[in-house]
Amino acid sequence: MKTSPVGLTVPRLAAVVLAAVMALSGCGGDNESADETVAPASETPEQSEALDTDVPDLCSLFTPEDFQALTGEKAGEPEVDEAMGALRGTCTTSAETGLPLVLIAAYNESDRQSTLDMVDAEPVDDLGAEAYWNDTLGLVIPQEGKDWYLQVAVKGEDDDRAASVQVAEIALDRLNG
Repeated sequence: MKTSPVGLTVPRLAAVVLAAVMALSGCGGDNESADETVAPASETPEQSEALDTDVPDLCSLFTPEDFQALTGEKAGEPEVDEAMGALRGTCTTSAETGLPLVLIAAYNESDRQSTLDMVDAEPVDDLGAEAYWNDTLGLVIPQEGKDWYLQVAVKGEDDDRAASVQVAEIALDRLNG
């Protein structure tokens, strides 16, 4: 199995990234069932309209064909994680030979600010949408009118931020399409 530049296998690297995000978002608390999605926090005055709670098929936002076009590598079969705690779902696509890998995830909007407060995230201006970057999390992208936010992270040997922005542009185009 191919290892990353830091000596981790691709599945282990994807698991480390996912575990870091889940830990930072408060996923897996004592009062949560592993089979349930935590309901978003109650509405604030700014959220007087009902929020869209449907998370799309995350693998449809960035396909294996997109992966090959962006990276030049043949994509392996995307791996999907179902909702658990604050996590609303993930889709991870990696090269058949290992890195790079692309993670697209959705989390409860009510957890976004606390997640960003735990890391040194900086605003991203070159995406055309509100977004924040952190080397561990990747891009955190709020979704207007939805009760979930999008996370996009590309891990590989090249500039992860620039590649993450490219993936996010494709995903947002399909999402807002």
